[in-house]
Amino acid sequence: MQIILASRSPRRKKALRQIVTRFRSIGVSEPRRAKGKTAAQKTSYLALAKCRAAARRFPRALIIAADTLASCRGKIMGKPENRKDARAMLKRLSGQRLDVATSIAIAIPGRQQALCWPECGWVKFRKLGEDEISRYLSSSLWRGKAAAVNAEEKPVRNWIVKKGGEFGAVAGLPAKKLGKALHDIGI
Repeated sequence: MQIILASRSPRRKKALRQIVTRFRSIGVSEPRRAKGKTAAQKTSYLALAKCRAAARRFPRALIIAADTLASCRGKIMGKPENRKDARAMLKRLSGQRLDVATSIAIAIPGRQQALCWPECGWVKFRKLGEDEISRYLSSSLWRGKAAAVNAEEKPVRNWIVKKGGEFGAVAGLPAKKLGKALHDIGI
């Protein structure tokens, strides 16, 4: 069976390679607005939307889609629109806990309903200095990342002082949980 990852994210491709060796990665459009009040509700809505869009294009393939949102001090933080937005996010994260929800959606050929569930994790950051924020922003590593950070890349992983929950959710694709779900459906 063909497996489609409805994402071009390098992090998600790397995580999926831990589970399956052959899959195709595609980009899909997603709604501009997500329904739901919490990050978990919003990511579930968006993951399902991506999954359904890919399933319409590839009806005989198993589709995997995911979406990630982060929140800090009660504010949901998506991907920064520009450097100024990224700076504001990093200042908000400095010395704080970042809660992250990643929802996974799986469309199985021949089944009416897609599987979808959120996984949640968190990381606590040390206080960040203005110089290190500026250096990080100059690197462009913040582009395309929820809350402007990827917890697996330097220097961000060095900023983390504690973590909890499902770390795969923080990284963008909970590979262990996805692997179990795929195993349970016979993949």
